[in-house]
Amino acid sequence: MLSDHNLPDINSTRALELVKKWRLGAPFIVITGTLKEEHAAEILSTGAMDYFTKDNLERLPSVIQSLFV
Repeated sequence: MLSDHNLPDINSTRALELVKKWRLGAPFIVITGTLKEEHAAEILSTGAMDYFTKDNLERLPSVIQSLFV
């Protein structure tokens, strides 16, 4: 699951909470324009697989592909 960090009605922290609550079992990756290091560490420690800034998405395809190997 890919989630932008800031959406009009939800943020990535809340989206991850819902994924865990509903036991979707999907890998969770955050995409963001800006994310403070403290929040990045928090989102990773609560279960996100990874996060990427929108200006640095080069690794994203390989990370997604690795999920299906």
